[in-house]
Amino acid sequence: MPRFLYISLLIFILVPRVPVRGVDINDSIPISVMLNKIGARYGVNILGKEEWFEGLHTVDPGVYQGIDRDLLRILRGTGLTFMNYRDYLVIIYIDKSNPGRYQDFSSGARTYLNRIYRFSGQVLADKDDEPVIGATIYIEELDTGTITDINGYFRLNIPSGKYSVAVKSVGFIDQEIDLELVENIDRIISLPNEIIQLKEVVISESGGDRNISETAMGLFRINMKSLQSQPAFMAETDVVRGLLLLPGVSSAGEAATGFNVRGGNTDQNLVLLDDAPVYNASHIFGMFSVFNQDVIREASLQHSGLSARYGGRVSSVLDVKTKNNIPNRFRGCGGIGLFASRLAFEMPIQKEKISLMAGGRISYSDYLLNYVPNKMISNSSAFFYDTNIKLNFRINKTNYIQYSFFNYFDRFKLPFDTLYDWGTMNHSVQYNRLIGEKMVINLSGSSARYDYGITGNGRRMEFNWAAGVHQEDVKADIYYAPGNIHTIELGGGMTWYTFLPGNLTGGENSAVLPVDLENERGREYFAYIGDELSIIKSLRVSAGLRYSNYGYLGPQTVYEYDPEVPRDEETITGSVSYARGKEIVVYDGWEPRLSMRWSFGNLSSAKASLSRMYQYMHLVSNSLAVSPVDLWKACDPYILPLRADQVSLGYFRNFNNNSIETSVEIYYKRMEGIVDYKDGAELFLNPYVDAGLLQGKGRAYGVELLFKKNAGRITGWASYTFSRTERKVSGQSFSETINGGKYYPSNYDKPNDLKLAVNYQVNRRWSLAGNFVYNTGKPATYPQSKYLVDNFVIANYGARNHQRIPDYHRLDFSVNLKGNHKKNKFWEGGWTFSVYNVYGRNNAYSIYFKPIAGSRLPQAYKYSLLGSAFPAITYNFNFL
Repeated sequence: MPRFLYISLLIFILVPRVPVRGVDINDSIPISVMLNKIGARYGVNILGKEEWFEGLHTVDPGVYQGIDRDLLRILRGTGLTFMNYRDYLVIIYIDKSNPGRYQDFSSGARTYLNRIYRFSGQVLADKDDEPVIGATIYIEELDTGTITDINGYFRLNIPSGKYSVAVKSVGFIDQEIDLELVENIDRIISLPNEIIQLKEVVISESGGDRNISETAMGLFRINMKSLQSQPAFMAETDVVRGLLLLPGVSSAGEAATGFNVRGGNTDQNLVLLDDAPVYNASHIFGMFSVFNQDVIREASLQHSGLSARYGGRVSSVLDVKTKNNIPNRFRGCGGIGLFASRLAFEMPIQKEKISLMAGGRISYSDYLLNYVPNKMISNSSAFFYDTNIKLNFRINKTNYIQYSFFNYFDRFKLPFDTLYDWGTMNHSVQYNRLIGEKMVINLSGSSARYDYGITGNGRRMEFNWAAGVHQEDVKADIYYAPGNIHTIELGGGMTWYTFLPGNLTGGENSAVLPVDLENERGREYFAYIGDELSIIKSLRVSAGLRYSNYGYLGPQTVYEYDPEVPRDEETITGSVSYARGKEIVVYDGWEPRLSMRWSFGNLSSAKASLSRMYQYMHLVSNSLAVSPVDLWKACDPYILPLRADQVSLGYFRNFNNNSIETSVEIYYKRMEGIVDYKDGAELFLNPYVDAGLLQGKGRAYGVELLFKKNAGRITGWASYTFSRTERKVSGQSFSETINGGKYYPSNYDKPNDLKLAVNYQVNRRWSLAGNFVYNTGKPATYPQSKYLVDNFVIANYGARNHQRIPDYHRLDFSVNLKGNHKKNKFWEGGWTFSVYNVYGRNNAYSIYFKPIAGSRLPQAYKYSLLGSAFPAITYNFNFL
């Protein structure tokens, strides 16, 4: 409804003509009419009690000097004054310092308006206490309202008084509550689920024009309910595999650990679970992620315009949060599948004060591997489990504590005598305090331990190799919102690192000699400040600055090399031993961040961002795809930090009442300190590993197109990305130079990347979903010739990564059947049927070569991991 209609309804317009001091009744107009005119001119609503305007007249000033000056002139001598509320509302009330003729109305004035109070709270589903996202909170008397955020929270600042509050959301029964606001009120509102027969099911995503209005770009919020309807490998919903359907996100291969974002290696992504870092987020070499769908509350990925509070990685941040509600009753959920089963529950320990959430998964996959055509897989063994525990303590309305525990373990055995295992154990504690109405302080600490190893059981070759990386963090974050157009965040903290490069021990009768490498240690200080500000209505700017300081610490032995020749074990000239805690080398840097959004109305906007980020560790590998047993290496006197500068531009446009989203983003990223390896470098159990590593430059650039449909029976998205990711290593000698010092493709350079995801809601119980992905084959290095040395055949390889394996494409399909939706059921179940790789595409994982008698060149062979269709079924359930 137009604003002038609001004003005409709220302000009494036709009043008697009674003269007021010095105003000629023949030239005057009622004050209420003038207020109506002022409100329309400046685009604001003006509220007041209509009897206060009876008999009051004024003169049209003709010349307007701004809303404050105009109102002061109009109300002078009336005993009334005004208050500006935000930038769209003016409230008229009695001036107690000069009440004048309104002494008789003083009692009524006290009940109508003297102060502004906060009405806030959380809207939860009555069935399971889950947050209701996008619920409408509407106050009829003021004709104002708001919607709940992703956590179900809302907040309104309104005048004191008695109101009727309507709470509504699709799929729930409307609620109307009486509110008497004489102080700040915080309330939990429960909405009962509404079960009705629908002719058409409409699926929509909350947020509306969020992609248009937000300053952040390159930000994807992962809706778990939407993700659960998408086809998944072995019918197991997976956050990380869901990310691979987004533009700008890819992986190095079908069984590669982690994911790559805008030209960054997997180690360049900061993965957080309840604020604790996760160094490897994959089960079974990337087949599944470690995140249990039943315990996740929300997840988001951002790869441009990052907040200054994030640091330590240079490509992206995947921030995963587990459920933190305090339910009013016990409830649970889970699933039973062919590959693994899971179970999670939430329960109150003390009503509205303390709650426990726990969940776990376990696999029983060995029998399924026997049906895989590839003998390398069918003769293998795989097992994993993961556990989540969370305690929530609500001390009072302003103090909140959370403790989170996460643990997982993987074991994978090849058909030979080699056993791989890896696992994580994380703890995190967060304390949140609300100070007043505008400030939140968050104090947190976390511990993350990632350990991995290899066990060999060959006869007289028994061995055990163990490595890992440990991290401890403490930090403080402050969020301050002095106004609706202004938000400030600042904080700082400290991180301690311990890198375990690997220890080798042999069995009792083994011929393997033990190797014990020194651990590496480091510490990092950081501080940041950020500010998001609306300069004008259409322009919003977010700026931040982060400072980080990293120190490489003793005890450590640092080898010295001859500076005139390339670093090598043979060129060591001596060593220096440093005591515990001694700073061996220090690196630091300033990390500016800037994001801007210019809106063109409510349906389109343009955005830009630039950022600089530092990373003080590297994941070292000389294999084509990253594996769980690759080496984490700290920056030291020879290995410098990685620095990345990125600039992004984007245009966002919505159609059809925000039900269709489109966007185009372009980016360019420049990197310094990229780590690669020398030809023939030995990285495993090498005390001089830094001598086998090279550092150079990197660049990544591309364009990302996205079309997304959020509403209707058919929903989904289509994205296309064209990108290039290249490296350049140019040293002082031939052995320290790759490809003649020219740019060459990285292992995960895939120029063309097309992704389609479609969901069709047949009726309220049945839905169909399909995914199709296509991308250019990843780079590879092929031999060009061979030569003989003492009758040994030696392959002569060409330039690194200048060939490619065949292109990759795959179609997945799933059918979802939900329960009958009867009300007040103790148990609710549903089925998911899925087929991964529907048409059995034999996608190449790698190309390898074998010599053939009588042939000048060896024969090429394609190696595929999942070369057939994989059907699966899972039964999902909820219980109360």
